[in-house]
Amino acid sequence: MNISEYTRLSTLELITRIHEQSDQEALNFLLEQRKLIQHDGKWQLLPDFLWELRRAWYRPYILIPSDELQIREKLDLIYDRTLQKFSILKPQDETDSIPGPYCNQQYKRIYNEYNGLSKPRLVFTEIDRETLINGIIKKTVVNNLRYSWLEVCRLTNRFFSRYRWQVNQKYIELRKPIRIAGHSFRKWLEENVPDPDPDRRDEKKRVQAIINAAFGFGSVSRMDLTKAKKLHFVSENDPLKNQYDEYISHNLYEAVAREKSLSLPKLRPAIRKLGQEKVKELVLVILNLYVEEKQSDEEIAEEYGLSKATFSRFAGRNWKKNKTGAFQVPDLWSNMAEVIIKNPIFMETALSLGIGDMIKEITQPAK
Repeated sequence: MNISEYTRLSTLELITRIHEQSDQEALNFLLEQRKLIQHDGKWQLLPDFLWELRRAWYRPYILIPSDELQIREKLDLIYDRTLQKFSILKPQDETDSIPGPYCNQQYKRIYNEYNGLSKPRLVFTEIDRETLINGIIKKTVVNNLRYSWLEVCRLTNRFFSRYRWQVNQKYIELRKPIRIAGHSFRKWLEENVPDPDPDRRDEKKRVQAIINAAFGFGSVSRMDLTKAKKLHFVSENDPLKNQYDEYISHNLYEAVAREKSLSLPKLRPAIRKLGQEKVKELVLVILNLYVEEKQSDEEIAEEYGLSKATFSRFAGRNWKKNKTGAFQVPDLWSNMAEVIIKNPIFMETALSLGIGDMIKEITQPAK
C-alpha cells in the first residue's frame, strides 16, 4: 500500500493491520502522520505527546519530586521505554537482535478494548469511533508511562542487590544494601531478625520490612503519593500491578512507622523505652503481619518485651466500646487512620487490604 491508501484507513483499521499483520508501514503512518492524542487543547502525534510530557517531567500523569535521584536518566528512560512499547514490532525473524518490549500486544489490547466498548447503541458515526479509540490510545499510553516509571525506578535502584539468606537449609530471597558485605549482612540478619522461618507465610515481607526499617529504601522513587493518579491496569494478574500494590503498601506502612518513631516523646512509656529504631521496626512488623494475622498480639508483644496490656493500648486488634459507646482506639490504628484519610491513594490501599471499614469506623464521629 502507498501512503495515500493508508491515509484513507481509519485509526482502528491501522491498528488492526499492526497487531494482526505486523504492518510496519501502517505503524510508521500511525506514529508519523496520525495525530491521535489531544493534549493542552491541541492534537498531537504520539511521539510528540511523549516528548512534551518528558519536558514537563511527565506532569500531571506522574509527579516526580525535584530531588529525585538520577532524575535526568530516569526521565529519558521513561520516554525511551514508553515509546518503544508503541513503536517496535516483534521481529518475524527470531534471529533479529532487536530486544523487547514490542508494540504488537499494546495495539491488540487497544483493539480488544475498543471492541468491548463500541456497542452499536453507543457508537453511530465515524467521528464517534475515532473519538472512542483515540481516548483508549491516550489512556493506554498514560498507563504505560506509569508502568515505565515503576520499571525505571527498579532498574536504577543501585543501592540494593539481591541476597539469598540461608536458614535451616532453605533460602529467603531479600534485597541487601550494596554497601554492606554479604558476610556482615548475614551476621546483621542473625542478630536483628527474630525467629526466621523460610516456611512461614509472608516471611520474606516480614524480614524485608525489618531491613527497610533499619536501612531505608535506597533510591526507589519518592513519588508524591498524595497527588498521584490512580493506575488502571489491564489485568488483576499483571505483575506490574502487583509490584505497584506492594510499593504503595510499603509507602503507607513506612509513612505510619516514620510518624510513630518521630513522635517518640508522645508515646506511652513502655513503648518509648524501645527507642526510635525499634519503634519503627515494631510498627512495620505489625502492619505487615496485620492483614494475614499470622501472629497474635500476644506473640508480637512477647517478641518485643511488652506486656499484653501495653501492646493492646498501642496496637491491639480487638478493641472494645466503652460505656459511652465510643471506640477505645489503640494509638497505632488511630494514627494510621489520620495518615490514610489525608491521602486518597492510601485510602484505596486500605480498602484493598481489607481495613477500609476499620478506618471508617475510627474516623466517623460517635453517634
